Amino acid sequence: MEYRPFGQTELEVSAIGYGCWEMGGTYGDFDSVELTAVVQHTIDLGINCFDTAEDYGKGASERF
Repeated sequence: MEYRPFGQTELEVSAIGYGCWEMGGTYGDFDSVELTAVVQHTIDLGINCFDTAEDYGKGASERF
């Protein structure tokens, strides 16, 4: 996985990120066990950039 500097910090984030909009339930119900497995798989692949926001399901995405 390629990593890049995050702004002016010393953090490095993966060049590929994971969009978390669906974790807010906007597209309907989801299986939390399956989604947990997907998130773990992305971490195993080296992805450490997760795009989430309070607006995604009124905070549901961030809570998940």
